[in-house]
Amino acid sequence: MQIAWCSEDKPFAVGYADGKLLIGSKEPLEKEAIVVIDAHKESITSMKWSPNGQLLLTCAKEETVKLWGADHNSGSRWRCVQSIRNPSVVNGISWCGLPGRAPKALAMFAVCCQNGLVSVWTVPQEIADFPESMSGVDGWWERENKPKHRCSGRTEETAVCVFQLKGHITPVRTVAFSPNGLALASGGLGGLMNIWSLRDGSVLQTVVAGSGAIQNIVWVPDVGVAVCSNRSKDVLVVNCSKEFMSSHHVLATCRSALKRQGMVGLNMAPCMRAFLERLPVMLQEQYAYEKPHVVCGEQLIHSPYMQCLASLAVGLHLDSILCRPPVPPHLAHCPLESGLAVWTANEWAWLDCFSTTVKAAEALARGLTFPECFTVPDLEPLSKEEMALLMDNSKWSSGMDEQIMSWATSRPEDWHLGGKCDAYLWGAGRHGQLAEAGRNILVPTIAPSFSQAQQVQALRMSSYTPL
Repeated sequence: MQIAWCSEDKPFAVGYADGKLLIGSKEPLEKEAIVVIDAHKESITSMKWSPNGQLLLTCAKEETVKLWGADHNSGSRWRCVQSIRNPSVVNGISWCGLPGRAPKALAMFAVCCQNGLVSVWTVPQEIADFPESMSGVDGWWERENKPKHRCSGRTEETAVCVFQLKGHITPVRTVAFSPNGLALASGGLGGLMNIWSLRDGSVLQTVVAGSGAIQNIVWVPDVGVAVCSNRSKDVLVVNCSKEFMSSHHVLATCRSALKRQGMVGLNMAPCMRAFLERLPVMLQEQYAYEKPHVVCGEQLIHSPYMQCLASLAVGLHLDSILCRPPVPPHLAHCPLESGLAVWTANEWAWLDCFSTTVKAAEALARGLTFPECFTVPDLEPLSKEEMALLMDNSKWSSGMDEQIMSWATSRPEDWHLGGKCDAYLWGAGRHGQLAEAGRNILVPTIAPSFSQAQQVQALRMSSYTPL
């Protein structure tokens, strides 16, 4: 039997071995205060209430986790608002205690599985933001693992997987969020515990708590993580304070980036490790030294040394932590605090611009999707389908680039506002007429350019070519 109760003024939940879920409250029975639901096919193993007490997360000895909420109209009818199928049997669940913020408040939870996978999800914090019919998520683990918390927009799915964390070769039994929502601790069989960064999904620290399975993990504010295993009477406290995470994050991000490229053994390269730890400081010092020379015109571009440092930082994905404020995934779309906004805009704005330029150029060259940080200023509102077509670089070939450059080289005046061209204007803005060259002029009159026209009316049918 499993029991979960958020607070005395909120409902409580009881899960049974037959998969049934009982939800009740302190109200008298005549007010239908008790509800029994056939929640799972197998025995319920864990239940957790969301921080605001509106959502109940349940899991059983099966692959599916479910979110339950009371109907916001009736208040007494409970329903499954979200079902998430995992690739393996679910062993544990946990909510992040940090609540979401407006304009679109999100909650965050983690799921650990028998195959060693740990996934982190965001869902709407309020029950009213879920659709009336239950939605399910299946096959998400087969998609490429990309952090979603830096997107400019969100998908239509209510549940979004922001991280797939793969660092355990044995079943994971328990997960726990740090108080600030920036880290997640996971532990399981063999006594192995990983502390993950929720800024980029890298492993901040790996600790072996003993030979037994880890039974429970608890975060101690401003200290770290307390761990207990089933073969030890001792409680292990691991240092993972805010200062520790900040000082070790650069090396953790570099290690993850190198591992994705098939390079391991950074622990056996002390000189390389020291260089990577100092890379952000070296970048700032070199940029501060070269910036005055570039601004005043003594140098047209930065030195090859500076270019190598910046390229290395972007290649190791350091821009994801240096150019972004430290916020958890479910708060990434909320307005930034004033201090964080100033820090992001001033200290590493140049590296952010360089990173966006490099990634956008690579996307254009390879026909890939633009990076999440790539935005078009003053872009008029478009539908989702039109935006997808507009941003689809696979439709643009290198031959089109050659035609554009040939056109710009042979006819540069076509690319300048008010440049020389043969423009014929007539009419006074009436239907089907191109532009005006005088009052009620019915015969096309040649003009130096379109810029002298006060109004241009596009033709509905045209057979001419711009060249």
